[in-house]
Amino acid sequence: MKRDETNRKYMIDFISRICSEIGPRLGTTENEKRAGLETKKESEKFMHAFQELDPMRSLSQ
Repeated sequence: MKRDETNRKYMIDFISRICSEIGPRLGTTENEKRAGLETKKESEKFMHAFQELDPMRSLSQ
């Protein structure tokens, strides 16, 4: 599978998981907070991968 296809499948699976596990939500609700925290957790995986490639890179960049 090509990288673009792999990335697309990953994002579709991630969005589908958020929708099925957390469900519909309005802004400022508990479910919106849960969705945000789950997205933050998933994003941190990539931040750590970038930092491993370049340890001098700040997370604030």
